[in-house]
Amino acid sequence: MLSEAEETQLAKLVSKAKQKCKDKYDIEITGKVKIDTKKSLEENKHEIIKSIQLEKEAKLNAKGVKSKKKVGRISESEKQKKEKEEQKRFEQFKKEEKEAQQQFDKSIQQIIQNKNPEADKYFENATHFIGMVAEGDNNSLILKSNGGLGKTYMVLQTLNGLGKEFIYQNSYSTPLSFYEFLYENRDKMIVLDDFEGVLDNKIGISILKSALWSATSERTINYLTTSEKLKAPSRFIFKGRIIFCMNNGLKTDEESRALKSRALFYEINFSYSDIMKILYEIAKQPYKGLVDEERLEVAKYLQENTDETTMDLNFRTLIKAFDIYSYCKKHKLDWKVLVRDLAVRDEQMAIVKELMKGDLSVKQQVEKFCDMTGKHRSTYFNLKKKLESSIVQKSN
Repeated sequence: MLSEAEETQLAKLVSKAKQKCKDKYDIEITGKVKIDTKKSLEENKHEIIKSIQLEKEAKLNAKGVKSKKKVGRISESEKQKKEKEEQKRFEQFKKEEKEAQQQFDKSIQQIIQNKNPEADKYFENATHFIGMVAEGDNNSLILKSNGGLGKTYMVLQTLNGLGKEFIYQNSYSTPLSFYEFLYENRDKMIVLDDFEGVLDNKIGISILKSALWSATSERTINYLTTSEKLKAPSRFIFKGRIIFCMNNGLKTDEESRALKSRALFYEINFSYSDIMKILYEIAKQPYKGLVDEERLEVAKYLQENTDETTMDLNFRTLIKAFDIYSYCKKHKLDWKVLVRDLAVRDEQMAIVKELMKGDLSVKQQVEKFCDMTGKHRSTYFNLKKKLESSIVQKSN
């Protein structure tokens, strides 16, 4: 005997089989397909498939050769139509790609031309490392900092000031495309920005390591594959130079050491006080029609509503705040309400800061932190170390 669930399953099978005949062969199955509740599920399935198969073959035979041609081939006119549609999509893609590149080039030029000597002095040491690569004293530099602290701005400014041509790449897709990119620019100065995706792949890391350093005088990069997609030799000599800008660290210490040992490495660390000073310098520069007093008012508000425990406080935060101010000015809204949402506090770090202010011993601070947060004591010490490195007298 069939259960209710099995009857439902068989009904769906009938419906699906009929629809398949219609979609694939342009045939309507009109014969009644019976479900025998006295037979098993498998026996019914066999009978249903056999019944539909017989009707399908009979109707295909009745249609003859013309029907088979319709099923198996696409007419020449349909083929030409599809080719035209595909060509049209391709041309539209190339147009959009060209427009995006033009806009990108324009943005890069704006960064290069926008000088700020007072803010630039905070990057003085880093610019010397960039200069070493730009002038050929070293082949590569890994430049690391938290996001939004001006790495790209500094690199482009420095290279422009030295009159050096370079290729800027700020997107990563696959190890194969990265390999082809390096081949195409094998004798050029390359700036890789927002390119951490390459570090998530062992093949990508291997390619990058080969490009950064070699024990011999020649840096040879290999890509062993049987794929026909490769549009470069499977082995070539790389003579270019690379500046790699990164926000995040590597997954393992071993990978980190392997890359650092192959390139100059410089990490930009700003204290809270340094960040605020640079924000004030940036606020002195013209931006979207805001007058000096308005820009400085925004910078001051950020200073008054942030501290060492604010998460992701960087130069982009100020630009976002300017945009909010401009919008609220047009619509007569309170800009401070929206800007306040940009200053998100790290609650655990805030707890550490408050505990450090009190009279408790370190042991008591740790115990209280663990009770309040449910975190391990190691979290307390990691946050404490991070906080101590950024606690500096607020800029005036």
